[in-house]
Amino acid sequence: MRKASALEKIGKNKEALEILNKGEAFLIGTKFKSYLAEFKIRKAYIELAEKKYEEAIHSFKEADSLYALTKYYTGSAECNQTIGRIYALQIDYPKAITYCQKAIQLAELSKDPRSIGNCYLVLGNTFMQQQNYDKSLECYLKMLEYFKDSKNEYVIAGAYICIGNYYLYTKDFPKAKENYIQCLELREKIQDQLGIAYVIQNLGEVERAMGNLEGASKYYRQGLVSAEKLKDPLLLTGTLNNLASIEIDRKNFASAENYGLQALQLSERYGLKEFELHSKSALAKALFGAGKYREAYIYKDSVMMLKDSLTDQRQAAMALELEGKFQNHKKESEIKLQKLSLDKKDTELDASKKQRVIIIAVLILVLVFLAVLFNRFKITNKQKAIITSQKAEVEQQRNEIQEKQNEILDSLQYAKQIQKLLLANHKLVNETLPDSFIVFKPKDIVSGDFYWAAKKEDRFYLAVCDSTGHGVPGAFMSLLNINFLNEAIIEKNIREPNEVFNYVRKRLVDNLSQDGRQDGMDGILICVKDQKITYAASNNAPFIIKNNTLSILDADKMPIGKGEKNEPFKLYEFEMHKGDQLYLSTDGFADQFGGPKGKKYKYKPMYDLILKNCNLPVLQQEELLFAEFERWRGQLEQVDDVCILGIRL
Repeated sequence: MRKASALEKIGKNKEALEILNKGEAFLIGTKFKSYLAEFKIRKAYIELAEKKYEEAIHSFKEADSLYALTKYYTGSAECNQTIGRIYALQIDYPKAITYCQKAIQLAELSKDPRSIGNCYLVLGNTFMQQQNYDKSLECYLKMLEYFKDSKNEYVIAGAYICIGNYYLYTKDFPKAKENYIQCLELREKIQDQLGIAYVIQNLGEVERAMGNLEGASKYYRQGLVSAEKLKDPLLLTGTLNNLASIEIDRKNFASAENYGLQALQLSERYGLKEFELHSKSALAKALFGAGKYREAYIYKDSVMMLKDSLTDQRQAAMALELEGKFQNHKKESEIKLQKLSLDKKDTELDASKKQRVIIIAVLILVLVFLAVLFNRFKITNKQKAIITSQKAEVEQQRNEIQEKQNEILDSLQYAKQIQKLLLANHKLVNETLPDSFIVFKPKDIVSGDFYWAAKKEDRFYLAVCDSTGHGVPGAFMSLLNINFLNEAIIEKNIREPNEVFNYVRKRLVDNLSQDGRQDGMDGILICVKDQKITYAASNNAPFIIKNNTLSILDADKMPIGKGEKNEPFKLYEFEMHKGDQLYLSTDGFADQFGGPKGKKYKYKPMYDLILKNCNLPVLQQEELLFAEFERWRGQLEQVDDVCILGIRL
């Protein structure tokens, strides 16, 4: 037994089971029933650790039968409460509760308060899994009462942890903290260093849940000191992950990155995949917060791959477990068939005992009837278990969907930051056109509308464009359009705006229009050189205010992309004087539905609004346009991206 335990401690479960099986074979048929039960119970715990649940249940039941012969009720209680725990792991709550209640009855016969308390602990945990919180608290309070009777401060401290967890789950944070502190005081008294370190983590969780980030950080740092002294990989990695998360909440991204890297190194060294997942997720958030988007994306991709890997592992484990169940049921069925065959032969040979056969037949009919009734009872219970399981599965799926939604939102936020980097640099715009504003309001997180600027020698280029679509498809088109604009001006040295549009259109048609799709953009591109402005316009027309008079300038009525017209874009030119104001706009503002009748805003009211307020400072014009858009939209959904750029010379 000792050798088997030693092998089990170092993870050599297969070798340990071989020794236990030999011990069992030696003890079977002897009078040492208690020793045989100990071998079986040790074997059952190894099978449980290996997640061979059916085998473990079978071994615990055999041990229970042996303990029943010797009337060792504490041992029987342990077997039944552990069987209950296994059924709870399998989400078969009716069976779990039945075995736990049986365990309590056996433990009460033993008059061992610690044994009774342990049974209430498992029953309480089962109710907690069911989210039957009131029942779980009843069990935990009874557990505490029995543990106090045992005078064992170690288990009393554990009871306070369970009660604290109950209050944490039910969001009664002051009571959770009160119970954790009682646990901490007991563990400090008995110098349980590992227990102290873990309860400090719990206190950190409570402070964090209460919004006290400084208090949570203090507990986590205290826990880190303990974890480093104990050199416990699980505790140390978990503590570092907690510190990384809290530092992200506190916007201390450099510190969060440091803790996350330490946690990642430990989790990879010891093969702690779940901890590795948390570490990489924290690093992605920390790097994103610090503006290191490229590195953040690398960790984000790694998180997704690791999640898929863990899901595959869980599914494989589930498949093995189901295979084990199938094989066990198959063996049981074969044994029953063999027994029935032997019974039949015995009956045929014993022809002289017809009367007994008749009696047996009647008894069999009665048993069959009872079996049918019992089977209906089992089916009803199984259906209840399935409903409970399905409810848990639906809840899990809801959580997974929420998690996926959060991941998608995180990815969109990353995409937003990348798109922001590609939009016109405000510093570059302000150097050439210091008195300007931009109203930019995507319909979704990312946008098909964009504003872009570039400087090439003595020329300054500025564009406001509306790509096909909005949201993610529109954002992809905007990235492509920006790339082609850069390519035309920076790489190909094309100078005139109309030639730039001709080049971009050709690139779009060559790359996107093979299947007949008409993807592209509408837009305005101006080129500023000295006081002269040249421009090209596709569908959207620029407008200018001179001496309090608004004039709409010319534009070509064709898209930058595949369309009905495929003529060369025209080059337009005008001069601007001090005080003149130029506006470049997409159609999102004018097309927005709203107002008392839910109609479009339209262009004329937009022009009138801008003309009426053109003498305001440009930043006030920007604020006014934002406010007017929201007033008009009201509770209606935004229908398109909005982009308006205003310039005063």
